[in-house]
Amino acid sequence: MPEVHLARNDGFNAKVLKELLEVAELHRAQFLEAWNDYFS
Repeated sequence: MPEVHLARNDGFNAKVLKELLEVAELHRAQFLEAWNDYFS
């Protein structure tokens, strides 16, 4: 499964970026499934 990486930051501070990354990693499988369903 692909890793989660930050592509760019539009002004979020380090604390918020860490929280967003944790949420993205927690729900990585669901994001990937939704992406594949939409673009397949």
